[in-house]
Amino acid sequence: MQKAMERREKMLREMGLTRLSPIPPGVSYASPSASPGSGATGFLSGTSPGASPGMMPVGSWPSPGHDILTVAVSPGSMAGFEDIADEEDDDPLVCRVCREGYRLRPRELMGVYCFCKRVDGAQAAGGGSTGVGYSSVSHFNAIHFACHNAARRADIALRTPKREWEGAALRNSETLCNNLLPILGARVSEAAFAQAAENWWEYLSAVGRPEPTSARLRLVLGDVAMLLGRFATGASFSADCHGGGRESNMRALPFLLQLAAHELVRNQSSAASSSVGAGMPLSAYHAAEAKASLEA
Repeated sequence: MQKAMERREKMLREMGLTRLSPIPPGVSYASPSASPGSGATGFLSGTSPGASPGMMPVGSWPSPGHDILTVAVSPGSMAGFEDIADEEDDDPLVCRVCREGYRLRPRELMGVYCFCKRVDGAQAAGGGSTGVGYSSVSHFNAIHFACHNAARRADIALRTPKREWEGAALRNSETLCNNLLPILGARVSEAAFAQAAENWWEYLSAVGRPEPTSARLRLVLGDVAMLLGRFATGASFSADCHGGGRESNMRALPFLLQLAAHELVRNQSSAASSSVGAGMPLSAYHAAEAKASLEA
């Protein structure tokens, strides 16, 4: 909404309606002793003959306590501008750097900042303990991967350089973060998402240890289980990262599941490749898969 207001002000300035507009010659201020309805909104009533709603009466001007922009953005004068805010609200993800999302840049991969930590004795998705797991929380601040990389390079080039996640924390509403969860848009290439998923696991290894690819699905499902456990038990979402809450983490939850789905597909593809490599022809493998599906 703040962005929409800035765009409104810009359009009004282009129309010549600015806060510093000089008083036109021959126009006097409104009398300070005017009735209560004669303030900034009082000038919109169109009291002079022929005046239309939303127009100031001839010979009147806002008093020193009001400015022309206040008059211009009052309800009677904003017809046709309401759709500006609606355009922004249509895009649920807006980059913290360029202020654009998938609606304006549909092919550029976006992600949300997350804070991940290693958890010993983590609960498995189906119950029991997995021994080691990772717990992720998010303030759900989105950014293009390209914008994050550009900002990281800019942080390094500062006179007092910032490390990658120090600068990212500033863009993440002063919330600690150490990873970027990819969000697959409708027109983003699967290759770009797959590379971002690899980056997710690489950053995760920095806070824990390198994990075998065969364990990734189990780990991300365990992450989902622990996040759901926070909702169930009322545990804090911000104790470690100092930001975020129930709403922001509920928005992040589907994209952790999206990552889990990616790992499931990758595991199936790896299994198919292994079967083919073991001597089963590719056509025979697909025939066996189809038969199993029909029997199920």
